[in-house]
Amino acid sequence: MKFTLLYCIVFLSAFSAGRGNGAAVPYSEQTYRQFCTVCHGQEPYRDKILTGKGSPQVCFHNSHVLLGRQRYKEALPLILHNIREAARNRQDTLLYFSYLMQASIYHRNQLDAEAIPVLQAARAIGEARKLPMLTRICCDLGSIFIQQKEYEKALAAYQPLEKDLSSLQDRGLEKTVCNNLAIIYLYLENYRQSEAYHLRSLAIEKAEKDTAGIATSYLNLGDLYFEQYNDRKAIQYIQAGLQLATAADLPLIRQNAFYNLSLAEESQRNYKKALDYHKQYVALREDNWNRDKVWELAQQEKKYAVSLKQKEIASLQQQTALQAAELRGKRLQRNVFLITAIGLLLVAGIVLYAYRQNRAAGIIIASQKKRLEELMQTKDQFFSIVAHDLRSPVYTMQLLHTGISECVITGTHDRLADQVGEMGYTLQGFRLLLDNLLQWVWVHTDRLHFNSERLHLLSVVNIVLYDFTTVMQRKDISCSCLVPADLFIEADMESVKIILRNIISNAIKHTQQGTVTIEAIPGQLSSCIQVSDTGRGIAREHLPFIFDFKRETLARGTAGEPATGMGLWLCRNLAEKNNGYINIQSKEHHGTIVSIHLPTSGPYHAGNEYSDRGRSPEGSADTKTAVVKKRVQGNRHRRYPSHGA
Repeated sequence: MKFTLLYCIVFLSAFSAGRGNGAAVPYSEQTYRQFCTVCHGQEPYRDKILTGKGSPQVCFHNSHVLLGRQRYKEALPLILHNIREAARNRQDTLLYFSYLMQASIYHRNQLDAEAIPVLQAARAIGEARKLPMLTRICCDLGSIFIQQKEYEKALAAYQPLEKDLSSLQDRGLEKTVCNNLAIIYLYLENYRQSEAYHLRSLAIEKAEKDTAGIATSYLNLGDLYFEQYNDRKAIQYIQAGLQLATAADLPLIRQNAFYNLSLAEESQRNYKKALDYHKQYVALREDNWNRDKVWELAQQEKKYAVSLKQKEIASLQQQTALQAAELRGKRLQRNVFLITAIGLLLVAGIVLYAYRQNRAAGIIIASQKKRLEELMQTKDQFFSIVAHDLRSPVYTMQLLHTGISECVITGTHDRLADQVGEMGYTLQGFRLLLDNLLQWVWVHTDRLHFNSERLHLLSVVNIVLYDFTTVMQRKDISCSCLVPADLFIEADMESVKIILRNIISNAIKHTQQGTVTIEAIPGQLSSCIQVSDTGRGIAREHLPFIFDFKRETLARGTAGEPATGMGLWLCRNLAEKNNGYINIQSKEHHGTIVSIHLPTSGPYHAGNEYSDRGRSPEGSADTKTAVVKKRVQGNRHRRYPSHGA
């Protein structure tokens, strides 16, 4: 009889323990999240399963998410994989939490025997590394050992908690530990310890106002006193538990209370009361049984309704699959059409691109052909000019040689001096022509190198003028140099000498018994070098083409000197390469003014800045000169203010 009573009370104790701490309950999902680097570091991936093979951290994340969704069959292989990898790599923390998840799955599938070694291994790692949740591991081991009736092992599992129960921060967990320790000591017949833990559990339940817990503790205390043959005290506690269960409408506790009271009254030989309690127990058990049957029937009806819904869902899924297949077929047709259209457009684009490339290549070839023809024409004209200009000096030299020979033979020394002077003048022109030809070749082949430096303009002008002293004396030309002594320009030395030599040579060439004036007008940014003469000037219709040596519009000098126009073309190019330009003003029979603009370097005369002004041989730009400037600005040399000879 006592065995039956004890069995019932142990069942109630186990129920209370399971409700209090959730014996072998799933471990806190929040703890797994705190340890999981995926959940802790990346909020969007929390509670999401990551696809693909990843690191152990990803496997751990997927396993605890699947465990939370109660998908144990999918979670267990991942957990076992984590355990193998963590054991191989000695990752104790990962191994610890993987053991806890494995034990939780084993308990949910009623594999408590398999869960014991897993929990013991986790407990060893946790104690060594001071990891959380050790208390729950002890409780789970103790609960499993109680269910297996291995009370000594259960007591050993609870022993770390028994030493310092006050350190438990969870009052519900403390109550469960006290209740289970009371049961263990009861079966080990240590009644004093069992009573102490029952009373401690009861005090916690009263503090928490847990009616079901208080009623259960009263029944457990009644069982304890009944085991010690203190039937009166046992009946008092069981009746107190019955009153609480009746007031709180706890049918299962009431049923067990009636049954225990019947046994206790029977032990007191109060058979009538024992029979009444037993009848109430049977009636309540049948009522609970009927209620369970109704619940079971309701569950069956629910399952049937669910099965109907599932069949309906399966039918809808089949229809959806057919519609999806039809939609995929239409989508395939559309994709084929789009791919075909894209292919045709791509082919058309390639054809169009090839056509445009072909056309562009044709345009380039035509342009290159035109350029080549121009170069060939320029080459032919250049050779023609060279042959023509070299023939005249050579012929003159031949005549002078004959004259000199006759003078030497006849002994006419006065005429010999004239012949030698004429030869020197001819050789000077010949040298200038060769210099221009050489510079022309260098410009066309990009072999002309410029070394911009600070030049003293007056010194450069004097060097150039020295070469023309004999020629000017021979043609009765006076030269006036009005270049300031403190003016410096920034340009290439050889380029400036070539420009001045050609401009002064042209002024001398087209002047007979006149004046050539060289002056300079300083400016802040650029200075103007003006070479003016009182020669015969340039015709108005020739001014627009003065820099084009291809046109045969230029006259010979006053002494029959040849003119090609190559020198002016070369001067313009050299001036541009020195960041300057040339401006020509001329009036027929009144002379020419050539203005050379080059960058200033060094001091200049304040108040005498050049302001793009120019003067005609009469002293100012008259109406005819202004007309010439307007016409020249309209031709291809658009960057210059005006042009002239």
